[in-house]
Amino acid sequence: MEKAKAMAEKKGVSLELKEVEADPWIESTANAILDEISRGDYDMVILGARGRTLSSEISIGSKALAVAINAPTTVVIVR
Repeated sequence: MEKAKAMAEKKGVSLELKEVEADPWIESTANAILDEISRGDYDMVILGARGRTLSSEISIGSKALAVAINAPTTVVIVR
């Protein structure tokens, strides 16, 4: 995360990095991210995706897809 922040600042881009940790016993990872998005005032969310979904038709991963579909702001998914 620090490397990404340094690269953005070098290009003159202002950003805030935040890591959200979810307790799998309480809520899903996607819901934890969506809760944070709804509480914050975000212009855009950049989300990493590993694509570990069992379906070969979905290559970005179910959590990233759930966030992208349900987020009230722009979501960019990076693989």
